[in-house]
Amino acid sequence: DLKGTACFRDIRTISSSSKMCYLSYVQLAKLEQGIGFFVVSTNNGLLTGHECIKRRVGGTVFCHII
Repeated sequence: DLKGTACFRDIRTISSSSKMCYLSYVQLAKLEQGIGFFVVSTNNGLLTGHECIKRRVGGTVFCHII
């Protein structure tokens, strides 16, 4: 029974209003090898890093969720 357990261990902000972090899908592929996933704003809307790699699009990385 998983009631009361957290879904995510940690959420790290990557981009802020003063410092935006843009990554290509190639850069995301290198970073996506680890644990968790990235939330990326693209021309196709908000996507996970894995979906960006499949669609071959980059964008602004909002956060990394573990």
